[in-house]
Amino acid sequence: MSVKDPAAQISRLRRLKETLFGSTQAPFELPVVRSCAFDTTRLAHAAGVSRLAELGRREVRELDPSILADTDLFFTEVRNALEHRGIIWLIGPINREDLKRLAGPLFHLFVNVGAEHSKEQTVFALRVSKLVHELLPDPRFREALQGMNATRTPHGLVHQIEASGVTVYKRSLITRILKDPRVWVYLVVFVYSSLRALPVIFVPQFHGSVLVLWSIDVLTALPYTWGILAMITASRPLERYAGAIVALVTFIAPYVYFWIHGRGYPGSVVVIVALMILASIATEVWRSVQNSRLVKRYSASRNS
Repeated sequence: MSVKDPAAQISRLRRLKETLFGSTQAPFELPVVRSCAFDTTRLAHAAGVSRLAELGRREVRELDPSILADTDLFFTEVRNALEHRGIIWLIGPINREDLKRLAGPLFHLFVNVGAEHSKEQTVFALRVSKLVHELLPDPRFREALQGMNATRTPHGLVHQIEASGVTVYKRSLITRILKDPRVWVYLVVFVYSSLRALPVIFVPQFHGSVLVLWSIDVLTALPYTWGILAMITASRPLERYAGAIVALVTFIAPYVYFWIHGRGYPGSVVVIVALMILASIATEVWRSVQNSRLVKRYSASRNS
């Protein structure tokens, strides 16, 4: 037991880190990514993401070309991707004509995402959601999906699959909440934000209502929690900006009441607000640098 526990804890910590911040370097463990150079604009568009940082361990998978020739095995791979939230397959380096022969009527779903580093072979991408939409009319495919675990499958795809008559397994809401590592992060931040302004009741100059102050704390706790995590972990810039603004406003709100009914803000508030603004700016700089590095790494030809 003592041997397993540390490994389990490390696994949970890694899962939490990847859930919150992604696993941007994981795709480079795949042979297809190591051996090919990509057109990063086409790659992001093919995957349906705005930034390459959204592609991680779960999202990107490598597809063996030979699997395309075995329908049952291919359907099993599609099911596996759906159950583990895979969103894009990469296949290559491969000759266009060879892929056309292997993929048959599905060839139009493959997108050339390779850089112009080879006239003979390149790399193609296949988005799982488009593939599912194409295959659902096939009764054999629907049969292959029967009873699949849809806990990690995007909600839009789950509705589409269920609408076709496929019965899927989904964990109960309570189980999904307890198994989601983000919930525990939200809970910790929420508890802190619900109590963060109460220490000011011990300040002699405060003459307001403790109940009102605590009510402001509780009412702003949820948006403050969302704002803090969105500011740091959201993939879209607008969501991060919105998170920073919400976090700042909801953080200051209890102290505004304190200021109205006392003699001013605690000095720490100004420091914390300044740190939050700096953290928001630092996050944007880090995201920009991260994306630039990913673009360079995906674009670099490993065959040259």
